Formats: sequence, C-alpha cells, structure tokens
Amino acid sequence: MLDGRLSEQDYDRLNPPPAEMILLDDGGLAMRLLDDPSWIDVGYVPAPRTRLGWFVYHVVHGLAMRYPWHKVVLWSWRETWR
Repeated sequence: MLDGRLSEQDYDRLNPPPAEMILLDDGGLAMRLLDDPSWIDVGYVPAPRTRLGWFVYHVVHGLAMRYPWHKVVLWSWRETWR
C-alpha cells in the first residue's frame, strides 16, 4: 500500500536495535553503545527552520536510512504540512 507508512517487517529491518541500559555497581545507569559494523553513527544534524527545509530533511534522512523512496516522499510531504 502506498500510504507512506512502513510495515512492521520494514521497521524491524531498517532500524537499529534498541539501546541497552546497564546498571552500574555504584547504582548509576549507563547506555551500552551500539557495536555493529552495519550501522554508522552520524552524530547530530541541526533542525531546519522552514517547511522546505523540513521536507528536504525528511527526504534526505529517509533515503539515507534506505527506506523505500515512495514511502519517504509521501511521509515527508505529510509531515511537512502538519
């Protein structure tokens, strides 16, 4: 279906595993870093300020994550005009 949403199988395949929290000996919490060569940490991207900027941001992000292009464009359009 071309509604811009991912199926559960697409979501599981295209997203990294959830972060794992570790309880430290001193009672604190730490997050285990993802150590998987198939995932790349790209850091932080500044937020856009215009509707066109948001649309481009969503499209670039979706294509970089290798989501299906038609779902990326539809979802980006819908989110830009919310």
